[in-house]
Amino acid sequence: MNMIDQALAIAVRVHAGQVDRGGRPYILHPLRLMHRCRSDEEMIVALLHDTVEDGDISLKDFERFQKYHKALGLLKSQMND
Repeated sequence: MNMIDQALAIAVRVHAGQVDRGGRPYILHPLRLMHRCRSDEEMIVALLHDTVEDGDISLKDFERFQKYHKALGLLKSQMND
C-alpha cells in the first residue's frame, strides 16, 4: 500500500460516521481537497489535515510518513496555529 493509500485509510477510519454541517459524509471534505493537489505530499496533508483534531491519533502516529517530511512539517505547523 503506498503512502497516499495509507493516508486515505487513516482518514476514512477517523472520519467514519462524521458528517459536515450539511449532513454529508465528512470524508468528502478531505477528498475534495486532495483532488486539487498536485504532489503526493500535498495529497497526504489534504487527507490527514483534520485527523489529529477529529480523531484518536496524534502527530506521532504519522512517523510512517517520514519520507514525506514536508507533509509532516505542514501537518505540525497546522496543529500549532
